[in-house]
Amino acid sequence: MIFKNSVQLNYKNLEKVWKYFFFRIVIWGVIILLSLPAILKFSSIFSSNAKTYDLFGQLGSGFLYVKNYGLVLTNLFDCAFQILKDCFETSAFLVIYFCIVFFLLKPFLLNIGKYTMNYMFYYYMSSHTRCKFINTMVCNLKEACAYSFFKTLFCLPVMCLNTTICCLLISIDNNVFTYLKPLVVIIVFIVIYSIAQSVLSGWAPAMIVLDCNVFKGFVKGFSASWKMIGMILLNYLVIYLCYIVVPFALSIYTLVVVKPFIVFNIVTHEMIAFYNVQGMKYYVGNENIVIPKKLEEIDKFKKSKYIL
Repeated sequence: MIFKNSVQLNYKNLEKVWKYFFFRIVIWGVIILLSLPAILKFSSIFSSNAKTYDLFGQLGSGFLYVKNYGLVLTNLFDCAFQILKDCFETSAFLVIYFCIVFFLLKPFLLNIGKYTMNYMFYYYMSSHTRCKFINTMVCNLKEACAYSFFKTLFCLPVMCLNTTICCLLISIDNNVFTYLKPLVVIIVFIVIYSIAQSVLSGWAPAMIVLDCNVFKGFVKGFSASWKMIGMILLNYLVIYLCYIVVPFALSIYTLVVVKPFIVFNIVTHEMIAFYNVQGMKYYVGNENIVIPKKLEEIDKFKKSKYIL
């Protein structure tokens, strides 16, 4: 139900989706410009290693069209490590600079846009009111920056933990585990990010709907998400599974379609899940109003069945 309403809400608000899409393109353009010194410096390293491991040939064709997907994934990880090693040997400073721009500044800027989208959907879902993207961002910039800053700080150790675990799994030298290794790494990667996203899913909605600061929003958002953590986690597992498996199975170029679809549905998924937990009615269309029951009422009803 959450996924269905999320897709419908995005469809009914395509103008918001396109504005957010354009915002992300602008941010990506800024990030690429800032990363240009590192890109120009390391481009030859990337291209030479990509040719050595036939990176684009294997990823471009997709795993459905190759006989040994385990070998393909192993080559992908080996290629990534070799590129990172060569880049560090060339210029450690530019590698660190690129990581700061790409893993700190980029999510910070993108999360400001995401918070703005959460706010725009709040207006639509609560009172069927439409508002402009730029106006909403400017009016709520302080809260958006606070949310984005602390979320980026929260996600950074999660990303480091995920990378460390995946590296440890890759480093295991075992003949039996060799072909299972890529599949295990992908599963661990998806599970860790799904858990992290489930924990954070109520943060922005709580700040917006309950009108509280970033710290109270985190506590109230986590409390709300925990009430239906199983359903939220399952949804994120499916979302991230599609995000990883579809491009690798068909072709890496399908990311052009898959990535925007996933990003837009995560925003609406957060809002809808929070509204469902709170038992608040909301619009998903011009005449389509969803009136969920509070989880406390559902729990009481279930308990009363056993009493009767």
